[in-house]
Amino acid sequence: MLTPSDIQRQAQRKYPDFVGAHFRGESFFPMPVRFGQPSPSSSLTQLRREVEELWQGSHEFTGHGYRIEFQERRMRLHGEQRLPVRVWFENADDFLRFIRQAEKFRQLQEDAAAAVAAAPEMEPWIRDKARTLVANLVPGDGRALGLAVNALHRRPKPNCFAREIALPGVSGKFIESRLGLIAAILRDIGSPAWSEGAEPHAQLGLRVAPRMLRVMWLDGKREDFGISENRFAKPADLENVIVVENLRSFLTLPDHPRTLAIFGEGRASQ
Repeated sequence: MLTPSDIQRQAQRKYPDFVGAHFRGESFFPMPVRFGQPSPSSSLTQLRREVEELWQGSHEFTGHGYRIEFQERRMRLHGEQRLPVRVWFENADDFLRFIRQAEKFRQLQEDAAAAVAAAPEMEPWIRDKARTLVANLVPGDGRALGLAVNALHRRPKPNCFAREIALPGVSGKFIESRLGLIAAILRDIGSPAWSEGAEPHAQLGLRVAPRMLRVMWLDGKREDFGISENRFAKPADLENVIVVENLRSFLTLPDHPRTLAIFGEGRASQ
């Protein structure tokens, strides 16, 4: 038989399902709980301890949480015993208070309303993708998310840096920090702001600062300099290119004619 802590973990896993059902307007309660049955070989002391522990975590004992239906059942070893036959959550308040998510859910509702107020086109997305919102939205960011989605939806492919998009009362870093979520929303609502691309910047037509390459000629002069990757062109007399992940190794490479070394910065070289 499950303990109250076991039931709490089980209920916490149901929270995203509850949120999704709420925003879709679907009924979620009463929500049954799989609580298990006492082992037929349990001692009477153990049986009564398990039942008592289950009851002490219930709505009847604490004023919120799961409810229990008891019935008299005959057991082979212990005769007539009052045993739980059904455990369930009656409503959202009992459920949220039990898993300590009442405040989080209140904030989520406020964020969803603020997002829709700023970007009405998000309303069907929130209804269908509320689980994604639970997993990715930082509490309090609903309005900023709606403003960002609206700005890109109304002005597709701006060909600027994400931080150049002005959102009233929102940090310039916000779009950059939530770009994956914003791109997913614009894709899902069929916005012209989204198109196929390797990553969110390309999908939304946003500029990316080019990566700087650190390179060095190994022709004896040991010229060590940086150049942006979008301006790098292969010199006519170049025969060999060596990509080195470790800085010490890069700086201590031996001379070699018509050879250029590129510092790959570890995994960035991939």
